[in-house]
Amino acid sequence: MKNRTLHIIAVLGVLFLIPSFSFAKSAPALSIEKMQFNGDYTVQVYNAGKWVDAGKLLFDKNYRERKLDLSDIVGIRNVEDKIKIRLMQKGGGAAHIDAISLGGSAPIKTSQSKDEEFLLEKLAKKDFDVIDAFGQTVELAFPADIKDMTLKLTARVEATEISKTPFQFPLTNLYKQMTPDSKFYTYKLQAPTPTSQSPFFKEFSVSGTGHPSGYTYGWVSNDAENLYVKIDFTGDNTLDGDKDYAKVYIKTGAGVKEFKVSVPETKWGAPSFKYTDKVEYQHKVYDFKIPLTEVGSRRRPPANLIISKIFFLLFMTSGSGLVTMFMENLWIRKGMKR
Repeated sequence: MKNRTLHIIAVLGVLFLIPSFSFAKSAPALSIEKMQFNGDYTVQVYNAGKWVDAGKLLFDKNYRERKLDLSDIVGIRNVEDKIKIRLMQKGGGAAHIDAISLGGSAPIKTSQSKDEEFLLEKLAKKDFDVIDAFGQTVELAFPADIKDMTLKLTARVEATEISKTPFQFPLTNLYKQMTPDSKFYTYKLQAPTPTSQSPFFKEFSVSGTGHPSGYTYGWVSNDAENLYVKIDFTGDNTLDGDKDYAKVYIKTGAGVKEFKVSVPETKWGAPSFKYTDKVEYQHKVYDFKIPLTEVGSRRRPPANLIISKIFFLLFMTSGSGLVTMFMENLWIRKGMKR
């Protein structure tokens, strides 16, 4: 029987928009005096039946530890009492708290009754496992027997406007416009195989916006009907709703096709914010499920179809990341962020 080869040149791209990110070069270390602060956290202490202002801690886009001495405000207390502290975030764009301690002790109670234990665990140490604090008022309680009244707050506040410069993979494409002549990875896709435990690509992403620098992982697999793309984006440790999204672009004989995934758009897959075995903090993961008929054939492709070559280019930005794949002889794969 005569073999028939389906030749389709495809480009697959995934665009992730994560407003809090700007994957440009890392910003040089600056002294506090030279920082361009975006917003602040007002600190109050509950004393003698009322909340008393203790001061303000200013923050820029990077996660920083700031200190405040509360010894002049925290009054005499019984052993049964707790030291209550209130944080009120104001100004800037997105804001997040990584950790807070008083005299080296983590908080033991929070006013955020929903998932209290989970939130307290996030606030117990500096590990990029953060909570959203934009415009929020957070009340915390600490043990009464603390002697050292030094409050330490690790947090950040973004600017209202963030960079839109994309971050591209391979890294040689950084700051360049994506074209069919860009550098691509090579991927050989064979009909139905389980998802490999080893990532299809693994690239280190240097953050320039205060988000953690870390590896971005991608996996590709398929069965007889669908192409599966999974991106574990460890650098995106903030949950920003529909401001984050991913797009997959596929160039076929009929032109470029776009597949978008976000919180409200789940036709082609779904985003999630979760823990994985790659890092210890919650972060963004994108999963795509794209029917092969959407990118190469109106009919179901044969189970033994082999895609001989596939190339992709990944772009990520401060609020966006774009993954593109250029593929020859059929099909697709890949994703990233904003």
